[in-house]
Amino acid sequence: MKENNLRLVLETVRSRRQISRRELARVTNLTAATVTNLVKELLEEGYLLETGKGESHSGPRPIFLELNPLWGYIVGVELTVTDIICVLTDFKAQVLFRAQLPVENIADKDGTLDALILAVEDAIRRTGVPRDKVRGVGIVSAGPFNHNEGVMLAPPNFPGWGRTPIRQIVEDRLGIPVRFDKETQAAAFGEYWFGEAALSHVLSVCNILSIGIGGSLLLDGKAYRGHLENACNIGHTKAVLEGERCTCGERGCLETVADGRAAVRAVRQRFRVHPEEFASCGVSTEADIDFFFVVRQAEAGMPACREAVVDCARYMGMALANVIRTVAPDTLVLCGEFPDNSPLFVRACIENIRCRYNPAQERVNIYHSALGPEIGALGGVAIVLGNL
Repeated sequence: MKENNLRLVLETVRSRRQISRRELARVTNLTAATVTNLVKELLEEGYLLETGKGESHSGPRPIFLELNPLWGYIVGVELTVTDIICVLTDFKAQVLFRAQLPVENIADKDGTLDALILAVEDAIRRTGVPRDKVRGVGIVSAGPFNHNEGVMLAPPNFPGWGRTPIRQIVEDRLGIPVRFDKETQAAAFGEYWFGEAALSHVLSVCNILSIGIGGSLLLDGKAYRGHLENACNIGHTKAVLEGERCTCGERGCLETVADGRAAVRAVRQRFRVHPEEFASCGVSTEADIDFFFVVRQAEAGMPACREAVVDCARYMGMALANVIRTVAPDTLVLCGEFPDNSPLFVRACIENIRCRYNPAQERVNIYHSALGPEIGALGGVAIVLGNL
C-alpha cells in the first residue's frame, strides 16, 4: 500500500506540475498525515523539491512541491524501418537532447542495433549527464511483440527480427535498465506525459501512418492491452466488406482505405487514367507519386490528391466515431505521419468524427498531437518514468 501511495503522490505532482501538500491530500484522498510522511520520504530521497510558497488568507502559506529534475535522466528511442529517433530528458521530462538518425541503408539487424546503442551513448555523452544517473532507456518499435519479455516477435516490416530479445540485448550492452513497448502504445504514454492529455481518464490515441494504422488506450494513465496484448488494433478492423487485400490476409481492413498507402494507391490509379493532370507537377511515372507527394500536392490544391486524402479521412473518421461509441474516451488524439504532414487530413477527419456522434452527450476532446515525430520516443521516456 505504501508503494502504491508513493506512486500516487509522484504521479499527482507530475501531472499537476506544482502542488501543495494540502491540495495533494485533497486530490489523492489521502490523509494529511499520510501525505506529510510520504512527501518527507520523497524529499529525502531526492524525488521532490520544495519550490516557493503560495498565498494564504489564514494560517501559514502553503509550500509548493515539484519533481526534482536532477534526480535522474531517461533516454527514449523509437526504432522505425527508416529512422532511429532518440531523446534524453531529465526527471521532469524536459527534453535536453534530440536526434533522428536514418537507418534504411543499414543492411542487417546487427548493424541497426549497433546504431541504436550508439545513439543512446551519443545522447549521454553530448548532454554530459552523469551515467550513473541515467535511470533507464525506453525503446519502442513495431509489433507484434512480447511486452513482459521485451521480445520482438515477427514484425512484418523488420524481416529477420523474429524472436529478437531487444530489451536484453540493449540492456547488456549499455549496462542501463531497459524497457520495451509497442510504438502505438508508447504514443499514448507520450501524449499523456508530454502532451495535452495529462488529466485524461480514458485516453484513446490513433496513429495514422504512411504505412499502417494503430491504436492504444490508457485508463487513468495505465495501458489497456487486452488478451495477448492485441487491444486497439484498429487498423485491421473491417471498413469495406469486399475490399482490397490487406497485409494481414483479410480484405477491406481500415488500413486498405485510410493509411498513406491507400492515398498513394488512389492517386496512382488516377494517374493511369489521366496522366495529363500530373504534367505540371513533374510526374512522368507512377514511381514519382509517393506519400509525401500526395500530402504536399493535396495542401497545394491538386484535385486528385485532395480527393484521395479526404477519402482516407472519411474512413478514418467513421472508424474513430465507432471507437467513441464503444470505448467512450474523454480524449481522442490523432498522431502519426499522415496527420503530422496533412492539415487537410486532420480537418477532414475531425469533421467526419464529429458528424457521426453526439457532442452534447459524449463531450470528447479531439485533437491532433503537437508532439510530432518524437511522440514515440517521448513515450519511451514515459514508460521508464512510469515504471521507476
